[in-house]
Amino acid sequence: MNVYKYAVRDSGGVFRGETSDAANATIAVGEASEVSLNISPGNVSSYTRQGSDLVLHLSNGETITLQGYFAGTQAEDRELLLSRDGELHLVAFTDNVGDEYFAQYTAVDITGKWSSYDQMTFLDLDDVEPVIAPLVAPALGMGGLGVLGAGGAAAAFATSGGDDGKDGDGDGGSDGEDPAKTGDGEAAPEDTGGSGTPGGTGGGTASDGGSGDGGDGTGDGGGSGGDGNGSGSTPIIPTVDNPDGEYDVGGNGDGSVTITGTGEPGASLTVEIDGNTQSTTVGEDGSWSVTFESDQIATGEYETAVTITSSDARGNTTVINEVLDVDTIPPEVDLGTVEGDDVINAAEASDGVTLSGSGEAGSTLSVEFQGQTRTTTIGEDGAWSIDYAASEITPGTYESEVTITATDGAGNSSTETFSLQVDTETGAGIDSGQLGGDDVANAAEQSAGITLTGTAEAGATVEVTLVGVTKTVTAGQDGTWSASYTSSEIPQGTYETTVSVVATDAAGNSATANHVIGVDTETFVTYDAGQAGATTRRTRRRSPPGWA
Repeated sequence: MNVYKYAVRDSGGVFRGETSDAANATIAVGEASEVSLNISPGNVSSYTRQGSDLVLHLSNGETITLQGYFAGTQAEDRELLLSRDGELHLVAFTDNVGDEYFAQYTAVDITGKWSSYDQMTFLDLDDVEPVIAPLVAPALGMGGLGVLGAGGAAAAFATSGGDDGKDGDGDGGSDGEDPAKTGDGEAAPEDTGGSGTPGGTGGGTASDGGSGDGGDGTGDGGGSGGDGNGSGSTPIIPTVDNPDGEYDVGGNGDGSVTITGTGEPGASLTVEIDGNTQSTTVGEDGSWSVTFESDQIATGEYETAVTITSSDARGNTTVINEVLDVDTIPPEVDLGTVEGDDVINAAEASDGVTLSGSGEAGSTLSVEFQGQTRTTTIGEDGAWSIDYAASEITPGTYESEVTITATDGAGNSSTETFSLQVDTETGAGIDSGQLGGDDVANAAEQSAGITLTGTAEAGATVEVTLVGVTKTVTAGQDGTWSASYTSSEIPQGTYETTVSVVATDAAGNSATANHVIGVDTETFVTYDAGQAGATTRRTRRRSPPGWA
């Protein structure tokens, strides 16, 4: 079990303390605006929220609970810092799944003359070089809270009592204050030279001492020192391209999905999703990509955690956690009823046709009909519509397909095909040679009633009008129709009249036909006067019906 140092800043200033040596340490945050822990990002495996507390789960199995971290007036703007070995990282929580929070770390530059974060930074001098710690704090005038932002600065303060080998040349001993380095003839342990602290100016650790000549503190520093050539750069935090976007598991055409991002060129990088890990190296242009096979990412529409670990050539390790949106569900799309019955008749085609339907909001549609392709986007209410002009509808009687392809924001796509009926034509006719072949109804035919015949589209409704009387009949499957009139419906006399026919098919198309017939129910007989020398009387009699 470890003891962890921490610093909290509130309106009263900065307070520093240490946790107990319990495996599950607790720090009361109170109204602190900043909380700094003496650990590195690499020490933290995850963050969880328990009520108003933030719990850091460490890689060694221990936890640190920041009591009341999500409470109080400072909760919204409170900053969490992790500091070790003179480095300082600001923790930003990017997203959460349930109680688990995902963090991104940003290195804070504290190499300048002064930084507002100086008092929140831990140098860990007690662990590295106890003898110089008393010299550093007074020199900075911070009452024992001295902070240095770079390895080079630490070396500068250490030379106040003579060259102690911290400046990278490895040629000097200590100033004699440490018995292990006073030159009493006993060789001190030798340290290996190290690289410069990232973010600093260099200044590797040299040999801490060598053989002395007894009490004068002039050890010859026989060990080899560091070369002070640390690069001094801050590690570049890796990122995921479009972590909030949706990824189509089938997007590569083989059921796999590729995740891309940026990082420090040359750094080794691993990406873990649902317990599956892919590794790569960041390219010279700072970009990286890994591909997960279809059996490594579950299908569906959900959020999943992504953990990215990057290690550069200097041994710096950065871990970030993101939330990845997975969407492998193809969008649904539907075509509504067209023109009320999915049949386009002549009248409907004459003013254009509108296709409409429903689907997944935001999806892009490609609609092909009558050889013409239109595109649109489904609205937030899930509705869509596309217009086709009358000139784009080919007249005739036939079946026409509508093919709709929907593509959602994740790249998933689906295609549906629907069938419509186009029927813009029908016909109507009246047979010639009605009424015994001469198209004339005589007295006998009129008295018995007459029947008119003609043609129309099978199943069409036929309205036949004769002398103001309309009969409605249906054309048979053979395309013929007949309409009968009684004698009382046909006035007697001698005249011509027009038979009008209007046929309307099931699609609503109409056709008309007209035909003239005659009615002649009258005749007369005359007698010449003065026949046989007699005086005769001329008479005229109307023939009764049926007489010649």
